[in-house]
Amino acid sequence: CIRDSLQTLYSLECACVPEASGIYWVLRPEGMPIRFTEQAYNTSAKLYPVEMLSRKYRDCIDQEILYIGKADGKKGLRQRLKQYMNYGWNRATNHKGGRAIWQIEDAGLLLLAFEECEDAEAREKQLLADYKAKSGSYPLANWRG
Repeated sequence: CIRDSLQTLYSLECACVPEASGIYWVLRPEGMPIRFTEQAYNTSAKLYPVEMLSRKYRDCIDQEILYIGKADGKKGLRQRLKQYMNYGWNRATNHKGGRAIWQIEDAGLLLLAFEECEDAEAREKQLLADYKAKSGSYPLANWRG
């Protein structure tokens, strides 16, 4: 399942994702243009202004990594990613983190990768700190580390 599209994982209900703690990344496929929309994707979502997202993305040095998230709940990555997908496809309201992803046109074509790890919170903090040190900001859909 590493580097499957969001649409594929959603249609499979994340069946191939382990129920273990871990980290996940939403990634831009090579060559995919990133364009933002103000069309509501979830009725509970507060949309970001397109100009703000465009500016933040333009300022990202690494434009492949769009979001870094953690999953450390009882059913780990599978449960968290199902929540994320259901939120993006307007079937749930319980995962607002990384919501800027869903304002990307054709967001279902974005890729998702994950890694299992014992301490997802510490690993996420490390990855975000490394990204910020390299880029001067967080990935597009991350707002804090």
